[in-house]
Amino acid sequence: MGNIEDIIQKAIDKWEVEIRRGVIVLIVLAALVEEDLHGIALINKISEKSGHVIKVPLGTVYPLLRRFNDEGMLETYAHRQDKRIIMYKLNTYGKKFFVKARELWLRYSSATNEFIDCIDEIFLG
Repeated sequence: MGNIEDIIQKAIDKWEVEIRRGVIVLIVLAALVEEDLHGIALINKISEKSGHVIKVPLGTVYPLLRRFNDEGMLETYAHRQDKRIIMYKLNTYGKKFFVKARELWLRYSSATNEFIDCIDEIFLG
């Protein structure tokens, strides 16, 4: 058995994977609300806009885009300069879904903050 710091870090690493799943869905939608993007541009935008904190691998973004497309949230079209590049655009349904998902995120994050913000008082008292 490792020391307590190693055990905590292992648990945090697992928890981060769980948090990232929902966050990535919302962030991909948010990025596509702002502009149409192809997969690599989407990954780069998320990394840059998050200060390189959130990195979405290709193996995550393309299945997610495929899911959004299958669920009727996206339109796709060929890039103007390179027809092999697929561009992704949120359609009306996708934009409305994003608005509702954002509202849900804000509600949950606000409620969560009510709990975790009080920790400063407890630990820093």
